[in-house]
Amino acid sequence: MSQTLNRLASRWMLIAVAALVLTWPALVNGGAFYSTDSIAYIRAPDQAIVKLLGPGHATPWSAKPLGVGYREGGASASGAKSPPMAGRSIYYGLLANLGARAGGFWLTILVQAVAAALALDSLCAAVGWRRRHSFLLLALAAAFLTPLGFFVCCVMPDVWAPIAILGLAAMAAGGEQLSRGRWVICAALLVFAAMAHTSHLLLATTAIGVCAILAGLRRWTKLGAGAPGRAALVALAALVIGAASSAAFDMAVTKVYGAPPVHPPFLTARLVGGGRPGDAWLRRHCPAASLQACAYVPRLPMPTDVFLWSTDPDHSAFWTATPEQRATLDREQGRFVLAVTHDDPWGVARQLFIDGLTQAADMRMDEFNHKDSVRRSIEAWMVGPDAVVWRGSLAYRKAWPVQLLNAIEAGAVVLALAALAALVVQALLSPPSEARSRVLSAGLMIVVLVTANAFVCGGLSDIFGRYQARVAAPLILIGLIALRSLLTSPIGRGSAALTTLKSTP
Repeated sequence: MSQTLNRLASRWMLIAVAALVLTWPALVNGGAFYSTDSIAYIRAPDQAIVKLLGPGHATPWSAKPLGVGYREGGASASGAKSPPMAGRSIYYGLLANLGARAGGFWLTILVQAVAAALALDSLCAAVGWRRRHSFLLLALAAAFLTPLGFFVCCVMPDVWAPIAILGLAAMAAGGEQLSRGRWVICAALLVFAAMAHTSHLLLATTAIGVCAILAGLRRWTKLGAGAPGRAALVALAALVIGAASSAAFDMAVTKVYGAPPVHPPFLTARLVGGGRPGDAWLRRHCPAASLQACAYVPRLPMPTDVFLWSTDPDHSAFWTATPEQRATLDREQGRFVLAVTHDDPWGVARQLFIDGLTQAADMRMDEFNHKDSVRRSIEAWMVGPDAVVWRGSLAYRKAWPVQLLNAIEAGAVVLALAALAALVVQALLSPPSEARSRVLSAGLMIVVLVTANAFVCGGLSDIFGRYQARVAAPLILIGLIALRSLLTSPIGRGSAALTTLKSTP
């Protein structure tokens, strides 16, 4: 019993150390990182708490006036209170809001750091890296060779994408190596990730398909390690819970406001950029199509983010629309997307392919130095001590060496892909060992999910480096594991021994 407790204590001590290492960007920055979307995640739960528990539970975030052009929650033409907007998870918002209430968002950062450390611990166990120094080396690599630490320290749900990918890779590739406790942890992390952002639901769906491929490989090849069947069930459960949690939020909003929340028309906005299939369709079929989007044809072309979020009444659509117009755009989105796809299926497919490849190639971390437009937007919302800390941060002063960070990340990604490719070639030349089989299985899961992330994000939004940088860590880390597997494989050792013999007189 005492030995078991000692092992558990030692393990959790290592996880605590890894979590603290992952918080170094916030310590150097002088506080948390933010995006313009961070405000919505913080405020929405704050307003809900005040509505349920009364004004005595308000924070400074409750009282801050809404920004210019912001209509959410405003009165509609009928005088009824407009329901809040969907698209910003109330569940992740609670984590962000707790960080605000605890002061400085350090609670949010620590929870995310521990979650990331637990995902790293599961991956190490899955590939057989059970030694303490192996785990700590991987944690150091995650902190300083990948963007993981920056996303851990950002008040956004982005970090839960790499956490989910690491957990899925661990379960699928080395599930038989994991204890029951690690299975529960991986499942819990994946479920919260599915509740934290809609894009993570699509990653979980993709993971089920990868698990099916791995199950087939187990049957027909030497890749016999892992537990892809159980991993698929966990992914399916997370998918169902994530979808149910979103539906529960919609039901709660409908009960309170008498109308469902409005979902921003991401697909409509993505289709109507300059030269895109939706732009051409609207110009050919409006006004006869009788769609709300027809009203914005004179303002086209508009990039996706401009269509959705611009506050310029002469160059915008969704954000400056009335509540009724927003709801109409939401209701009509499915019909519009189907019509455009039916009219030009190859054009839609080609645009999705181009957007996905463009996003896959863009992993820049430039957004961790705030652009002037981002600073102005966040400035309108920052309140109290948080505002003072934020204005003194490196991100606010644009002092992070992002070009160096981008170069480190790019070099690590290239090395990772080369190591994985070499390991695949080695496996084709000779039957892989059980350990290499696990690394290859984890690599397949991670590469497919990282690719899927590019097409999900590129297909739903403008191209931002942050979207793909958030999933660079799993790819880099499995590449480093593959590199070590190559260097310690019998072929590698045999080649080194042969070289030594040839050089001996």
